[in-house]
Amino acid sequence: MNPFDPLEDNPTALIDNAFDWLLNILIYAYEDFEDQPEKSFKKAWGAWRFFTEGLDLDFSSINKKWLAAPELFIQPHVAQTEESPIVKLYNEAVKAYAFGYRIASMTMCRALMEYMLRNHYNVQGKALKNIIAIAEQRFPQLKKLKMDGKRLFANKLLHNYETG
Repeated sequence: MNPFDPLEDNPTALIDNAFDWLLNILIYAYEDFEDQPEKSFKKAWGAWRFFTEGLDLDFSSINKKWLAAPELFIQPHVAQTEESPIVKLYNEAVKAYAFGYRIASMTMCRALMEYMLRNHYNVQGKALKNIIAIAEQRFPQLKKLKMDGKRLFANKLLHNYETG
């Protein structure tokens, strides 16, 4: 059983403390070993710095975003039949958001919206714009979600790379 609980434990503090602890052990261990353990540690530390500095992974920010993601509530009859695709799409969107990949997160949210409209509202069509229009016509309560505005925002985000 894994004693780590991401909802109660602070992973950033745990990682920082583990590195401090490891560094102290290695500092004292260097006196008894030749140069090889120090070289291995320096390589491992360089790899860690590559991820945290070179790839700009900010574990504290990732953890905050992960904890701030809204909970996904699924009606019991839906969860029993098709939990996997919904949960997978949502989890991918949250992971992308937590790591700072806005475009990937938006893409996953858009895919989730389309999946829900096609599979749970049984609305078919080729273009998402048309699917949204049909869904809002059949289910007027969906209008308050302003899905087409979200679709347009996603399009702008997804295609912004073309204009710089």
